[in-house]
Amino acid sequence: MGKQMSSEWVEGNIKRMLESKNQKVVETGRILNEAIQTNPNSIRRKINVLGPDGVNRWNVVNIP
Repeated sequence: MGKQMSSEWVEGNIKRMLESKNQKVVETGRILNEAIQTNPNSIRRKINVLGPDGVNRWNVVNIP
């Protein structure tokens, strides 16, 4: 599905959600799919990093 957190990866996971047997997962997939169809930049990709000092921070992911 591409590099983790890349557009291809996000879209691939949404596709997998739409194929789920769990209806809550399917509904969430529909919401996410509609969001990226309407505005591709509507899903922000961030990662959580835990530093050696125990402090969490969120980093925006910029994958080419």
